[in-house]
Amino acid sequence: MKANNAILNYINAALFNAKPAIVDADLAQVYRLSKKNGVTGLVWRGMQMLGVHSPAGQTFQVYANKLTYQYLQQSYELERLTKRLEAERIPFVALKGSRIRRLYPSPDLRTSCDIDLLFDAPDEKILALMQDMGYRFLVDAGVTINYAMPPVVEIEMHRTLLDEGMDFSGYFGSVWERCVPAREGSAEHLLTEEDFYAFMIAHMAKHFTRYGCGVRPLVDMYLYNRNLPAEFSREKADTILREIGLLDFEKRLRLLTSAWFEEQNLSQEDEMLTQFIFGAGVYGNTHISATSGIRKSKNRRADKLRKNLRFAFPPMSIMKTQYPLLGKLPFLLPFFWPVRWCRVFSKRRREGMRDIKTYNSVKAEDVQYIAHVMHELHLD
Repeated sequence: MKANNAILNYINAALFNAKPAIVDADLAQVYRLSKKNGVTGLVWRGMQMLGVHSPAGQTFQVYANKLTYQYLQQSYELERLTKRLEAERIPFVALKGSRIRRLYPSPDLRTSCDIDLLFDAPDEKILALMQDMGYRFLVDAGVTINYAMPPVVEIEMHRTLLDEGMDFSGYFGSVWERCVPAREGSAEHLLTEEDFYAFMIAHMAKHFTRYGCGVRPLVDMYLYNRNLPAEFSREKADTILREIGLLDFEKRLRLLTSAWFEEQNLSQEDEMLTQFIFGAGVYGNTHISATSGIRKSKNRRADKLRKNLRFAFPPMSIMKTQYPLLGKLPFLLPFFWPVRWCRVFSKRRREGMRDIKTYNSVKAEDVQYIAHVMHELHLD
């Protein structure tokens, strides 16, 4: 827990100019965990403000400079893309980091690996626009269509906010009915403050229940609550969260972040949640994903067989992302399975084999631990 506490103290110093006690922690471990959780820039800023000097500082500085470069490139591309969407009169909404980073002391401290935009237009129109701007198509992930502008910019164009597999996704299916133009006559739209906050909570709930969630989204939530806009109604937000079944989850996270950055006195359950969050990392991990899947399973043996078969014979939705020709000639699917099997040394195959190995390594105590975490978060 020493490295976790050190990171939280450095974040506290960076965000709020606090002067918490310096935790005697292994800075190499602090670096690894802060990088895993997407808060390296914040931690480095906090270390500087608290006067922490170490040979590891050079490592932090180099990576922080890389993150600043990435932020500048993302900002440039976001401006370029939104201008083009405006010119084409394509309705869009900037999501997550694009909006929340204005609450940070410096926007580059809120790092992100991609830019998220919700759009309202035919897929073909978006594809033509993105390719005309020089973006490379990456994958159609269902909820999003992903594009890249090497070396550091990735765009996630959202068809919807959440996939239909989530119990609370239905509310967000009608989000366009509640959006308002950012300016008169603008193609850019804004979520209502309550919808923006509810989506922030729902997105975290998705991560927690599927593959885990790291520190950065909780820092976003805490900052938002410290800087509530005048238009925000707590009563309306609570009504939405109660409707989608996430009000108790949201309240538990607010209690946890309050313990992190205000009381700095964690209960035993707070420490358990903190350890889980830091271990998951900002995008979760395959072990949590496998354990969560097994926890929900009624027949582990059958699920294991289905998982192995899915790896050997992926459905069309996955195969056409790897072999675009299948989008036009779907009847060729059975012929492309052997082609995929032959890619013995491919990255995707290695990742698939690793995922199966992870799934098979899950123990009963791992399932009990995840069940305990979900119960504490009111997500069971």
